[in-house]
Amino acid sequence: MKIVIVDDDKDFLSCFERKIDAGFSKMMDCFEIKCLQTSFIHEEMDILFLDIEMNGLNGIEMIRSYSKDNIKQPLLIFVSSKTELVFDAMSVHPFYFIRKSFLDTDLAIFFQLIENYMVKNRKLLTIDCNGRKTSILHCDIIYIQSDGRYVHIFSYDDEFVYRETLKNFLGRIDNKNFVQIQKSLVINLDNVKEIIQGDIVLKSGEVFGVNRSYRTNLLTLYEEYLLSC
Repeated sequence: MKIVIVDDDKDFLSCFERKIDAGFSKMMDCFEIKCLQTSFIHEEMDILFLDIEMNGLNGIEMIRSYSKDNIKQPLLIFVSSKTELVFDAMSVHPFYFIRKSFLDTDLAIFFQLIENYMVKNRKLLTIDCNGRKTSILHCDIIYIQSDGRYVHIFSYDDEFVYRETLKNFLGRIDNKNFVQIQKSLVINLDNVKEIIQGDIVLKSGEVFGVNRSYRTNLLTLYEEYLLSC
């Protein structure tokens, strides 16, 4: 888990880092925090805490620019002393808005929300790949292909191959977001950009056709997925 905090106030940044470290330490063992006082454009991260106004920089515009150039989007939390900006911030769909003037109160609420979110969305798939146990976050899986005896898992960073049938894989993954669209292909609804005339366009750029026998189920599950977001 990679956490990035961006704020141009050095003293606040140091204090906030300690609070974030303490909160996440209660939920997990493995995470790292990086603090920045300027741009985050080239950072890879899972969670981003972002001040909205910093030395003439606009955090809302910065995250828009980041979103254009990066397929994988971090969970975004704005941190600001200017509560009047909360409605402007909603235009980029943040996970939460933390007010500096109510820091401890808002952080307590945030950690309750993030814990619930992680239970629901940050599930791990553990596989035996090349003789080693490997864990992959469900949300990082783009799609899965089968060639009969082997399953190929494509994530944003890598491809994992291990011996298992696609049927057994679907039976144990326990996540409704994984939907079969071909006999040997399963996609993750978390990474679908759009569905156009029987084709699925993924956020990573791949386009796959949906076999007729799977279309009704796909559209039903995709509609439920969109309503739950």
